Amino acid sequence: MHFFEGSSEMAKLVDEASTNGLIENINYSPEKIFEWSEQYKKAKKSLLKRELLEVQELIFFSVVEPALRKDLIQPDIVPLFWDNSFYPLFSLAVNRFGVVESQRFFLPIDRFSRELLKELSFTIGLFSSFTNQSIFKRINLSKLSSEYWTSAEAWADSHARVTERKISKPEHSIKQWEIAKIYADVNCEPKKYPNIYYDYFYRYERELALLLLGYFFRGAETLGNEIKYASGLSAKTKYKLESPSALYGQISDLIAQKNKELVSDFFEYTEEMRSKGLNEIETWFWNFFRICLWNPVLTENGTKLPTLNEDEYRTLSTYPLNLEALVGKEEEFWNTISFELPFFFKETIGDSNIQASLEEILANFPPFTGNLIEAQQSISDQLREACSLKQYTLPFGAFFQLAGSISGVKVFEVDKSVYLMFILKNGRFCRFDIIPETQVFAAPPPAFHRGFVDGDLTYTSHKISGIQSPLLLGVCMLAASIIRDGWVVEEREKVFGGGLLTRKVSPLLGDRRKQVVVYLPRIKYLTSGESIPDARTELNYVKRREHLVSGHLRNAVKASPAQVLLAQKMGVYVPEGKTFVRGHSRGHLAAEKIYRSRSALMCLRMIDKEASGQDAWFGFERNAKQWLEGHGFKVDHASASRNGDGGVDLQASKGSENLLIQCKYWKNPVGLNVVREMIGTLITFPSGSHGVILTSSELTIPAKELAIEHHIQFVENVSFEKSIDHKLRKRIK
Repeated sequence: MHFFEGSSEMAKLVDEASTNGLIENINYSPEKIFEWSEQYKKAKKSLLKRELLEVQELIFFSVVEPALRKDLIQPDIVPLFWDNSFYPLFSLAVNRFGVVESQRFFLPIDRFSRELLKELSFTIGLFSSFTNQSIFKRINLSKLSSEYWTSAEAWADSHARVTERKISKPEHSIKQWEIAKIYADVNCEPKKYPNIYYDYFYRYERELALLLLGYFFRGAETLGNEIKYASGLSAKTKYKLESPSALYGQISDLIAQKNKELVSDFFEYTEEMRSKGLNEIETWFWNFFRICLWNPVLTENGTKLPTLNEDEYRTLSTYPLNLEALVGKEEEFWNTISFELPFFFKETIGDSNIQASLEEILANFPPFTGNLIEAQQSISDQLREACSLKQYTLPFGAFFQLAGSISGVKVFEVDKSVYLMFILKNGRFCRFDIIPETQVFAAPPPAFHRGFVDGDLTYTSHKISGIQSPLLLGVCMLAASIIRDGWVVEEREKVFGGGLLTRKVSPLLGDRRKQVVVYLPRIKYLTSGESIPDARTELNYVKRREHLVSGHLRNAVKASPAQVLLAQKMGVYVPEGKTFVRGHSRGHLAAEKIYRSRSALMCLRMIDKEASGQDAWFGFERNAKQWLEGHGFKVDHASASRNGDGGVDLQASKGSENLLIQCKYWKNPVGLNVVREMIGTLITFPSGSHGVILTSSELTIPAKELAIEHHIQFVENVSFEKSIDHKLRKRIK
């Protein structure tokens, strides 16, 4: 509730006090008023809307444009306390003071205690630049009745963000004065979308307060001892762990400076902490750093979201929320979103999607009732095979429909991770992350905000072999089967059918009016382990398991240029004294081709039959691959983009030629976004790589112009029923 919704009783008490010397007139010389006017004009840009400037001790002043109305010169005084974790403060709003709009100023609590404020006298003044008229009033708060102060303090206590213990002492805050003023102002100042600001600050301040309480009141002695050891770490950035306020300021400054190595240095620092056994401070610092990435300056008071890319520096940026789409849903949005390190939030979370809790998602998942060990082994085998025999990437943002109470899963492959958004029919989602190479599965904690109370990380990572929850194993089995079939199966159109459909099949709020790639038939949950032995036999994992080799580094005097290039294609850095070995199977190629034709989803009976209404896109991509191989190109599987922009579909090389190819089987023209994606992708590949857009339609004129400007080749109106040899050679050479 905003303060003005419950301030009518306070206003009555002020009116009663006004006749008893609360407010008196006062005059200043024209020279002094001119001096203060110039002082105010210089400082105006740094002030909030209608904020008074302290031009002299306890004299607060503002210059306004309209004339001062004689009938409104008696002000209403609304003093309020704001206990908060940014900087506890006192605000005084002055209503009906010469102008219709209220004026206000702020004082930090450590400047005047609550008791001293009750005896305070100060002067407020306005100067009209239109009429050169001025009004000054001295206000003596000691004339307010004790009943008034009781009401004001009760209001402040009722709006305290942390009920267990309030951050009411400045030394327990982060001492961010400007943010504290905005926090108080958001509760008072009407805006076009007021709730988005209010609900953001409510959530952010609450999370920050819990972290500060953990620092100052829970395990403070343990943290203090570990901080002493952490000061001697050799990491590049020396963080100011001895003071949360100094640490917050340091991280905020690095964010404002757009420090490219901000997140990389953070990971280096926390890794060194972990290696030294400094677990308590490492956990607290991890959470604190993460909260800093959601600060009001970066998010523009809750109107933008942070997003991190997995490029060389893990670049941090922001993107705007769809405020209109969130009208009426602001509280739900800000209460449920996970304040984690925001990897690829723009691409996955979007600008208006609302998060579901882990409990809500799992309540709609039937539990896996089979043998847990067999399920773990099946998931492990599928992921290992996927990494060893990978030849494709998953279509970026593809929506796989599910049979059951969960509408579907939307999949994003980025660098070495696959993000899976399980979507309920009410449009809420829960995001899981899986790294097939390391077989690590990350899920949100059982309840939001819990991580900030207990010190746990927001997302909980599990090794597949350590998952004991039948519900989570069911999620993992579904994810592993989709990844395995999407990466390995040669004729994917026999597994997945579908095409471009509208929001009707993706209830995500952020997908409204967008085209979404939807794949059918509906995939079923694996509720028992009956089909696992049959699938193990059909895919022959027992015999093949020891022959499947994931891509890896091994010792070598020097890696060859070809090996370095291959590693870079797959997003792997090769250090000195190492070389890269691509994923493969030690066995007969003919035998592996058989297994590439088999679907794990079908073997596990998670799909009843081959897809009907097959998606021609898969065939288009496969035909492009086969055509390139027929003309002497070696075609490798595409590594997923590290920028979260969809990457490329195929990588082809012949001699010194290295092509990155996007296949667009579209009816509509290919626009600027596709070309921009290709430009962004090329940055992450070795110099000398060339981009090619292969499409069944045509590029728009602006898209052609941008492609030519950046030396990106394109081939239009491709139909593999006709020869495209001449076209492609002409473009490439």
